[in-house]
Amino acid sequence: MKDHPVVARLLSRRCRQVLRQRTRVLATGDKDAIHDLRVATRRLQEALEFLSPALPARPVRRLGRRARRIRRELGTIRNLDVLVQLVARFSRRLSAPQRRVVAPLAERLAEEATVLRRRDRAGRRRGTMALPGIGKRVRAVQSRIILPADFSVRERARRVLHDRTRDVVDALPPAEGGDAAALHALRIAVKRYRYTLEILDQTGAKKARPAISAARALQTRLGELHDLDVFMELLSRSTSPASRGLVALFGTRRRRLLSQAQAALASFDARRLTRSALGESKEESAA
Repeated sequence: MKDHPVVARLLSRRCRQVLRQRTRVLATGDKDAIHDLRVATRRLQEALEFLSPALPARPVRRLGRRARRIRRELGTIRNLDVLVQLVARFSRRLSAPQRRVVAPLAERLAEEATVLRRRDRAGRRRGTMALPGIGKRVRAVQSRIILPADFSVRERARRVLHDRTRDVVDALPPAEGGDAAALHALRIAVKRYRYTLEILDQTGAKKARPAISAARALQTRLGELHDLDVFMELLSRSTSPASRGLVALFGTRRRRLLSQAQAALASFDARRLTRSALGESKEESAA
């Protein structure tokens, strides 16, 4: 099976990333380590789905569930860390009186994150966090790679990437109006599209790189808008009358960011990028 080394290498890389970042989180509890582990679990799940025809079904399900559980258990801490960063970043744009309005909010969020980390570390040695194990499930999948006789990495990439492309195309119209939830859904679709492109690139298809760059740029643009939406939602929950003025202030910035995002959406042609990444013509893509 000529594709067996490609499959084994891709799976091994994704598994190593999760194991390495989990060790880092257990050792430090650092916000960047938590972020990197959550990203690594997403990438692993995308790889498991991509390679599913060549992998044992039950061990794959068990590994996917464990990856998802790890990500979810870290989700609340990660959300708090992000909110603390957002408050700090957006506060730099405010006057001294305005910063005093959001200062209690920043302090509360930071304290909640600290308390949550301490709770997760309860009963373990100082300086660590508790997380479910995943090594045994990784080994159960890696030891049982069996490629079907008709399995082709390139053909699998074509099918999965066209599915991801369709998800992005379907998510575009609802997002064009600027609804926060629709924009976030599009951001997730673009992220999964990019992860599949990265898998394609790692199998040797270098034509995927321009599409990866385009998807990353759009994801970044949508991420900036999402960060602002999260911050404005946080402000809107505040009981301080001054918070309403801040919501209006950042509303002006949101309109500017939305305009930029809409321009980026108008120029993002997922179908064309996919055809280029796969080296297909329009006719081949439609087949």
